[in-house]
Amino acid sequence: MPTATVYAHGLSMGQAGNNDTPPPRGLVTGWSEASIRRNRNFLYSVDVDALKPCPGVALTLTLRDTPPTAAEWGRLRDNFLDCLRRDGAAFVHWVTEWQRRGAPHLHLAVFLPPGATCDDSVRFVGSAFRHWLRLAAPFKASPKAQFMALIFDALGWNQYLSKHAARGLRHYQRSSASLPSAWRGGSAGRMWGKLGNWPICPDFKLHLDLKAFAFMRRVLRSWRLSDARQALLKAKRPKDRQSAIRRIRSARRMLLCPDPRLSSVRGVSEWLPQEDTLRVLALASSLGYQVES
Repeated sequence: MPTATVYAHGLSMGQAGNNDTPPPRGLVTGWSEASIRRNRNFLYSVDVDALKPCPGVALTLTLRDTPPTAAEWGRLRDNFLDCLRRDGAAFVHWVTEWQRRGAPHLHLAVFLPPGATCDDSVRFVGSAFRHWLRLAAPFKASPKAQFMALIFDALGWNQYLSKHAARGLRHYQRSSASLPSAWRGGSAGRMWGKLGNWPICPDFKLHLDLKAFAFMRRVLRSWRLSDARQALLKAKRPKDRQSAIRRIRSARRMLLCPDPRLSSVRGVSEWLPQEDTLRVLALASSLGYQVES
């Protein structure tokens, strides 16, 4: 029986019976569908309102030279995270992704404790910048190749999510083809992680009949397509327009499958406010479809 998991900021639906057998978490296999799903579901659950008193910083950190092994990259990453913790970071979310040339880079969202000021954030950014350049010096990290910006509100957090959390396995920055060949089979292969006791909203599950499942999939496809079209209308830069066009194409394809046996049961997942999710589920129930806890 299909199951819908309702999060604070998203909805995932699928059939039971997942037969995925992921490799041990310590092995380097790059991003997988399972790791993308775990990362996405965590971000679906973050209590954005609880983050409002916490000044935030978004960071993108790069290297010129690729570390010879994944273990060396893991040590660099962990040492940097230790520095952030000692400097007072309350919550950290990080992901490892790849540049087209195969070198890894690190995306992070870091929040300071409630009560920290904008000046504290500026000092924190400067300190984080110095820590990274010192630790990554053996791999020729250039000051000009790093990006750091303040997250002033929930909008900044949502922009971080839209850029770094919605990517799938086909995106070149998460493709296994981009993983350095020397890294395969090593250790320290986690692709994402978090530090701190993040504020999390509880999720809950609902059971649907097949007709309700089909209805909800069609609604999600329509919502995704409409949202992408709105983004295209608002886009001013060519880069943003191209991104919106890709989103439109992706939305049109989201329910397509060459295997008829799988097409009607493929799971879907989408960023969607919980109140909108509940409104659509209530509509499905009012139309006579089975929706139950």
